[in-house]
Amino acid sequence: MALSSVLGRYALIKRLLRSPLWFEQSIQIGLDNPGVVSPRWVKAYLSQEIGYISGHAAYSDHLINLLREKRYKIIQVIRHPGAFIYSWSKYIEEPGYYWNEARQALLTMDFDQRLEFMITGGIAGSFYYPGIREILQRAEGWYLQEDVQVVRFEDLIGPEGGGDSARQDRIISELLNYLGMDWTPDDIDYLKRNLFGGTVTFRVGKVNQWRKDMHPETYRSLMAEISSFPFLKELGYTD
Repeated sequence: MALSSVLGRYALIKRLLRSPLWFEQSIQIGLDNPGVVSPRWVKAYLSQEIGYISGHAAYSDHLINLLREKRYKIIQVIRHPGAFIYSWSKYIEEPGYYWNEARQALLTMDFDQRLEFMITGGIAGSFYYPGIREILQRAEGWYLQEDVQVVRFEDLIGPEGGGDSARQDRIISELLNYLGMDWTPDDIDYLKRNLFGGTVTFRVGKVNQWRKDMHPETYRSLMAEISSFPFLKELGYTD
């Protein structure tokens, strides 16, 4: 579940079908913009026999209780905020980005300016774009829940993305155990082969590539914004 649930293609129809009624308590989704949907739609969506759902959902007690009610296992994959804004700034350049007016406004900036904008936030077209601190505040709640399995992107990506193979093996086995699945070493090898490169998990990406490409001044601005989050320190992202 993400903001594309109410924006993008057929946005008007999506909003009509998925927006909360006047008497309903809405559920906020989306990390980059707090769109809202009806709890009726969320419940119906969670009831589908689809195996899993994914998205960039903002944390709320309402949403996590609906997930628990449907007995979902919750996994939060998190990566360094610097890598996040670097990847997002690249993604905005691609055709088909669902938030077209914001995309057009952000494309008037060069890449370094766009990174700075992602850190501080501001107005893009007629939309307000939150800075990295606000986005982290929306995501932090997932990390604080005891029944949410938190995985670092850098540990899962493996050697093809500049990570460590043994660490990748350990993380995948922990995830399979968390999901209550029986597995063999062959299963882990299969998953490793299908994680990276044009897949729904990792399209592209290299550990720390963002750091090599980011201007030192931009890096200092980023660290000043994120250093106050204890959960990022625990994950090793503020050193």
